[in-house]
Amino acid sequence: MSAATPPAVVDLRGPLPTGTSVLEASAGTGKTYTIAGLVTRYIAEGHARLGELLVVTFGRAATSELRTRVRERLVTARDALADPATGRGSADPVVALLADGTAAEVAERHARLTEALAGFDAATVATIHQFCQQVLQGLGIVADVDPGTELVTDLADLVAEVCDDLYLLFHCRPGSPPASFTHERARAVARAAVIEDPQAVLAPDDADRDTPADLQWRFARAVREEVERRKRRARVQGFDDLLVRVRDALDHPATGKQARERLRERYRVVLVDEFQDTDPVQWDVFRLAFHDSRDLVLIGDPKQAIYAFRGADVRAYLSAAQAATTRATLDTNWRSDTGLLAGLETVFRGAALGDPAIVVRPVRAGHAGCAVGPTADPAPVRMRVLPRAGLELKGRAQLIQVDAARRAVAADLATQVQALLEEEATIVPRGPGGAPRPLVPRDVAVLVRTKAQADLVRDVLQARGFPTVVTGTSSVFGTDAARDWVLLLEALEQPHRRRRVRRLALTPLIGSSAAELEAGGQEATDELADALRRWEDVLRRRGVAGLFAAVAQERALAARLLSLPDGERLVTDRRHVAEALHAEALESSLGIGGLLAWLRARIDEARGDLDQERSRRLDTDDAAIQVVTVHASKGLEFPVVFLPFAWDAFGGGTWERLPRSYDAVGRRVRYVGGRNGPGYAAACRAEDADSAGEELRLLYVAATRAVSRLVLWWAPSTKTQPSPLHRLLFSPDPSVAMPVNVAVPDNDGDAMSRLQAVAAGPRGGVRVEPVPAAGAGPVAAPPAPAGGVDGTLTAARLGRPVDTDWRRTSYTALTRDTHSAGAASARNRTSSGRTTRTTPPRSPAISRPRTSRPIRCPRWPRSPVAPPSARWCTPSWRRPSSRPTTRSRRCARRPDGRCSGTVGGSTRTRSPRHWCPRCARRWGRWPTGVRSATSRAATCSPNSTSSCRWPAATSWTATCGSGRWPGCWTSTCPPATAWPATPRPFATRSSPGSRCAAT
Repeated sequence: MSAATPPAVVDLRGPLPTGTSVLEASAGTGKTYTIAGLVTRYIAEGHARLGELLVVTFGRAATSELRTRVRERLVTARDALADPATGRGSADPVVALLADGTAAEVAERHARLTEALAGFDAATVATIHQFCQQVLQGLGIVADVDPGTELVTDLADLVAEVCDDLYLLFHCRPGSPPASFTHERARAVARAAVIEDPQAVLAPDDADRDTPADLQWRFARAVREEVERRKRRARVQGFDDLLVRVRDALDHPATGKQARERLRERYRVVLVDEFQDTDPVQWDVFRLAFHDSRDLVLIGDPKQAIYAFRGADVRAYLSAAQAATTRATLDTNWRSDTGLLAGLETVFRGAALGDPAIVVRPVRAGHAGCAVGPTADPAPVRMRVLPRAGLELKGRAQLIQVDAARRAVAADLATQVQALLEEEATIVPRGPGGAPRPLVPRDVAVLVRTKAQADLVRDVLQARGFPTVVTGTSSVFGTDAARDWVLLLEALEQPHRRRRVRRLALTPLIGSSAAELEAGGQEATDELADALRRWEDVLRRRGVAGLFAAVAQERALAARLLSLPDGERLVTDRRHVAEALHAEALESSLGIGGLLAWLRARIDEARGDLDQERSRRLDTDDAAIQVVTVHASKGLEFPVVFLPFAWDAFGGGTWERLPRSYDAVGRRVRYVGGRNGPGYAAACRAEDADSAGEELRLLYVAATRAVSRLVLWWAPSTKTQPSPLHRLLFSPDPSVAMPVNVAVPDNDGDAMSRLQAVAAGPRGGVRVEPVPAAGAGPVAAPPAPAGGVDGTLTAARLGRPVDTDWRRTSYTALTRDTHSAGAASARNRTSSGRTTRTTPPRSPAISRPRTSRPIRCPRWPRSPVAPPSARWCTPSWRRPSSRPTTRSRRCARRPDGRCSGTVGGSTRTRSPRHWCPRCARRWGRWPTGVRSATSRAATCSPNSTSSCRWPAATSWTATCGSGRWPGCWTSTCPPATAWPATPRPFATRSSPGSRCAAT
């Protein structure tokens, strides 16, 4: 079927799809709704039981939503069929169809739906990778997979290891040629060949021997082969390996037929959602298993194929569409208003988005009225045109310098947002019983292409006083927060290096300014170094999460950063990195050095990091304006959408690329030979053409997020020619192939005339508006601050009751009283079974503070009374807190006191309040039963035990345990061998001068 032939329209009341069917959707036409309706019909009409249905989508979140929607649709249909007379009048076409029939037919459909819901937990609604994993497990020895193979989510570390090893082998062994490409280039080539395009053909394979292009090609092939060998040896596999091994198992010349028959016996109907995001390997899996043998329904929207950077290939969708026996389209938009759909039709004019088969078709509105009131805007799509006057111009064409154009558009965006919020517009709900409500900032979205654009918009809106939140798919490891964590870990690794300590002090984690650091001098640096030694101990005992909590508490991180305009963003990113580091430390048992290496690798790969867990999180849940990247906005909708930078072409620069293209038979090719290799320029041109088509599809995705209003900007800048909006508006006929670059009109008058001609199309709905010249229009005042009429800030009042029954706790806190009561009861029973009342003895390991709280130590019992077998911690003791009634002493491996001994090869001065680890190791356990009431004061020397003296003011003695204590200590230190390695707990501190009494 050609692109010009109108496809059939999907009718949920019509015949069910048979064979291989492609259902082409458009934005807002309800793909998930259609799938749920088809599943309900297949089950209720007896074409397949629930266990014989396979429903596949892409992404875990989409899978969860699809599973929920399918179950809800089954429940709705079952309940409606309980009363067929009412069901026949339902607005749901599937329910009305199933309720129409004889009583016996309706009863049988009702029974089938009831049975399906009873076993719904066994339904196969999965991602493509989950499905392939189930297939490999079910095929057993038919598939070439070791049963003990582990699925890993990220192979980047393995690829980096192989890359480093082979780079040394290529360039550092005797007789090897000099390095023709850098290590950084080698990392990029390895990532492209193994992670980004593992199935692509590598090029150029015809370069001259031992030229840089040939060496890079051979290096990429060697990395692929070595990674595969090491994965087999380590018994691990990635997500791409799942797909490849299932495809190979189904296509195997000896066992493939048996594998295909097993799948066909299991599934009779297969439905695949979001099929435009597929790739050739995924299509091969479904084609080999189900094409021409089972009912295979493929649902997708090629106009929203925007994930080429993740490996998706819209050509696979087009290939499946060519092989399908049936093609139909969804033609009703359930998202947008009628006027907005008319305006979009005027702007796109049936455009072909990168391929003649990917055409924007007209759709009709599923709802009447307008979602943003009180009255409908006759032109819901507005086009604002930036003039050249008053801005910096460049070149013969007198085009606006791109940075100046961006700033001017961002300023006008803020003005338009303020005008919208002051308009007192209302949101009119479409559901029954909903009441209109005022339009608030969270109803407004600004869609951008890059992180830099998002930051610019956020800064401008926040400067005007609007709450703003940024959402995108960029990695958190590409932010300053990750680099701050690198500095913190470096300082923790070597706290004696002043340069590292001072660099850390200037980060937001610590919050010192350069002036404060200079004024504090050596004392300030030493103070932070002491804190780093404490934090290192926290990291060792409690992990990165505990380290972040300690730093945040001691440095008042939240209070300090939240006072800044982008404080939520700063805190969120640093906490996100902390959680990622903590998870990696637990999973891989990493120390400081390992965490540093892992974090540096993630920062280097942040530009191409696609892990959803590493994408920057929402920094606030407040009712704020949403600044969202186009990729992150897919699947969302907003009442009002602003598109400020659709005129600004993405990309550019002169870096050495690794272009992606396709050969004559449609295979994907990845060029790794460098700019001087044969065919590099042609590969770049092919990639530019594909990217230009995807940019048009990104514009379609962004524009169709709007429910009621859409505002776009056009500017005659130095980067306007290849931009998607400019190509769309200034091409004579966008329904045919559009050139990659379209000339910009020489003057503003010609540009305005062209845009007004487009807006005057038959469908209307578009209004063209000039932006006031720079400095010509009034600057909008920021919104009035919260508080009184005079702008005075007032404290907010909590208008709801606080549920004090909910709190954060732990299992230990919940069961502490139970365990303590049980232990005390057991200890208070004599051998004859009678219970006696005794005072719980104190531990001899240390004199406790005057508090009933137990001492917090990794090896110290939580109860004040310990069993005889308790093991006490052996390092030296840190002085108690200044609040002994609320905090107890903790043991420290590295006390921060002073000692005249030599520690770690250098002489350090330590406080007499503590003992150094060297003394503790050499002389054994210190006699901790002799102690003052507030703090220990003793001097130690590594030379001899006789030099250790207890202070004269401290004359407490310890009560001996039966047969275990060597004697009663006085003011002189005992020999190192006399103190027991494991003290018994049955000893108490007696008054000065008392005698030792055996107990």
